[in-house]
Amino acid sequence: MVALDAVAELGKDRALVPTSTALNTASVQEKLTQLVMQRLVPQQGELLNTEASNAEAIAAVVKKSVEVFIEQTIDIPRITVVPVGPVRGGYRSFVLDVSRMNYQATDQQLLSQRFAIRSPTDLWRGGRN
Repeated sequence: MVALDAVAELGKDRALVPTSTALNTASVQEKLTQLVMQRLVPQQGELLNTEASNAEAIAAVVKKSVEVFIEQTIDIPRITVVPVGPVRGGYRSFVLDVSRMNYQATDQQLLSQRFAIRSPTDLWRGGRN
């Protein structure tokens, strides 16, 4: 998780990482490894072998995490729309005829839609059913 968090943080820098495949470059891999090493604080530091072997293990995990991230990511192209000529905006008044709309709740029951799970929910007067 720490490696993917570092990828997400470093991925925000569009100058350094313009596309997901740029995460495979040596300089970006090195920065990711440094970020992960800063965030991983050993609980029992005296039990670690050496700093070099630890760095190699972290670099291997970062490399594999980046490979999985790239494999499961679709880059979204960044499109900038720039108008040609003067831009005009404003408001035009309108009349909306709502006389034929007659929506009534049935049996003093309110109906709502839970958008997260897309299922209808009934709310009764005395509480939730």
